[in-house]
This record gives sequence, structure tokens and C-alpha cells, in this order.
Amino acid sequence: MMDLILNDANKQKVLTDSSVPISPYNLFDGTSDFSGTSWTNLDQYTNDKLVSPFGNQSRQRKGAWWGLSQLKDLKVGQIYTISASIFVDTNSSSDEFIGVYGEDSKGNIISSNTKPLLYLKNAPVGWITIKHTFTVPKNSTYKVRFESSSDQVNIHLADLMLNKGAVALDWNYSLNDLRSRLGG
Repeated sequence: MMDLILNDANKQKVLTDSSVPISPYNLFDGTSDFSGTSWTNLDQYTNDKLVSPFGNQSRQRKGAWWGLSQLKDLKVGQIYTISASIFVDTNSSSDEFIGVYGEDSKGNIISSNTKPLLYLKNAPVGWITIKHTFTVPKNSTYKVRFESSSDQVNIHLADLMLNKGAVALDWNYSLNDLRSRLGG
């Protein structure tokens, strides 16, 4: 077994073989254009004209909560990382933020990130990547998503990625998306 050291904001973390991504493929389907019917809360977002850093379509929402996600079967003890490209139109004057939330229908919580990933009053102008790594407590079907606490700020979301391991990967297609693009 090989251990790697990850330096993250002056904190060292030992990465084991299980932390390193197993494959480069996205576990979410249809993230290049939010296609398909498996998206939760897609009706809460509008299609916008922004193009993401990876050339994908983004979706916009002005309103709190209702994060975009898909139901995914996740395995107990497995480490996953969710990431996305975010563009904030205007800054907030309060302590509104973007965080990560995830649970299954039985109330098992995999991530209730009360520590904000991005305060909207400090958001830079332009696309940024946000990410969060978590470990699954029980085998179940979970909905993991980024959510904004603001009703006042336009948030553009693109390049949504869920991968196995503790390292956020660059956006990529899912295996289902690649099969579809290749005709089967």
C-alpha cells in the first residue's frame, strides 16, 4: 500500500490507496448539459448563456437551497469527492454561503457541511471550482449537492462531478455519457 501526502492549506493529510481516484469518470450522468430525467430540482434552475471552464452548459438559480443532484448508490466506508464550477453574479452583503449537503431517504447524513465552502460576499468575479470530500456511513442511495443559502444572489453551476477518492478530478463525462456519445 502506498501513502501519499496531500498539502491542503497548510494541513497535511495522509492519502491511502483508497483515497486516490479509482477512475477518471464522473458518477453523475448528463453533466455537460444537464440532460436526462434523473436530476433532482432541475425545474428550479434556468438554462443560461454562460459557458463553463470545460465548455459545458451552466444552469442558474436565484434562491436558497434546492441543490441540483442525482440519486446515487454509494458504498459504506468509501471516500467520494463532489466538485463543480461556480460563477456568482453579484456579491452578498451578508454571511450567505454555498455549502454541501447529502442524505438518503432514511435520514442517513453523509455531509451536512455547516462550514461554508464559499461565502458569497467574498466570491471572486469569474468561474471558480468548489469541492468537498466525504465518507459514506451506510450503504444507501444518497442525494449529494451544493446549495446556496441566499435568495438574493444569482448562482451559475456547471461541471458538476462526483468521483470516488479524496482528490477532486477535472470534469469528465460519466461512462454512461461516453457510451451514449459513441452510439451504444
